[in-house]
Amino acid sequence: MKNKIAIGAGVVLLGGLGAPGGCEIVAVAALNMVPTTTFTVQNELLFMGGDINSKTDDQFEAVVAANPQITTIVECVVPESLDDDTMILLSYRVRELSLNTHLTSTSDIASGGVDFFWLVSNAQWPRACRSACTHGLMA
Repeated sequence: MKNKIAIGAGVVLLGGLGAPGGCEIVAVAALNMVPTTTFTVQNELLFMGGDINSKTDDQFEAVVAANPQITTIVECVVPESLDDDTMILLSYRVRELSLNTHLTSTSDIASGGVDFFWLVSNAQWPRACRSACTHGLMA
């Protein structure tokens, strides 16, 4: 009887992967297991790129601890957030540290990248910035 239950559970699990959204859930879970955000420090600027995921907060803390001169985060290409809880906590941490966020004329942010930008109170962007905003917060 135990074997039948285990086999049935396996079929349900594998069947879930074939369901709409099942593969996407597995892909997001896998992407949350590795760093997908890049940080590059140049003087007082911290250039940020990639997707925000569950590893981003720890990466950010390590970079900021090693570079206390950072005053501004420049979002380069930040397409999305794979982990909204982390994105929100990161936004609050950036506010707590009184860091600015900045977009350049070549910045390209979307979804969670836009949410992160707006959740930080000292956000700045040039008139010519381009955004692929999916939330309609920025044109």
